[in-house]
Amino acid sequence: MAYFPDQVINAVWNKATAVDGYDSNIWRKDFAWIRRDHYGIRWFISHPYFDSTPQDVDPKK
Repeated sequence: MAYFPDQVINAVWNKATAVDGYDSNIWRKDFAWIRRDHYGIRWFISHPYFDSTPQDVDPKK
């Protein structure tokens, strides 16, 4: 698994869709349901620029 700084993880998380009726701080929907505290266990970032522009996930910003 590739290491990504918290800024990139948070940017990718924020690109996932919040769903009404679910706590968006815990659950989001991307290609599948993802749970925030399961990053690195059940969901991973394979390429942080997928369907994004580099400035969306630039860890320097």
